[in-house]
Amino acid sequence: MSGIDLAYDLIPTTYDWTIQRLNSMENRIQALMVFSASFLLTEPALVALAADSVNFTSSWFLVALGAAFANLLVGAGFRMWGNLRLPGPRVEGEWLQLEEEEFKWSTIYWANEHFIHNIGLINWKWKGGMFMTAAFLIETVLLAIWGVLQVAE
Repeated sequence: MSGIDLAYDLIPTTYDWTIQRLNSMENRIQALMVFSASFLLTEPALVALAADSVNFTSSWFLVALGAAFANLLVGAGFRMWGNLRLPGPRVEGEWLQLEEEEFKWSTIYWANEHFIHNIGLINWKWKGGMFMTAAFLIETVLLAIWGVLQVAE
């Protein structure tokens, strides 16, 4: 078996790995969106149960609200942005004329081009997830401070 045959045989594995990794990134973004919205909705309800009066105009709460909305907006953008590149079922007529080895070389070339693009997409979504993690941390800390201050008053 030649090197070209070995490389050709690896193509499905690289596409599978890419799809799994992209799904992992998108699931992380979705989870961060759910956590952010959940904390934003439950914290004020819990504070209202414990405090005599709740000040929703507090700068702590408003900045936490801004962080949560930024998190949700960024998450929605990162989930919608970008397309995974995969081989299509349509084969151009000239490809059908190629010899087996030329066909494999062309397939390997385009699989590599797709892989480079897809890794860039995965890395971009990872950066979005890191931004969202930081925004979620800011949101939870600010909501906790706001909640403690509301109960203490």
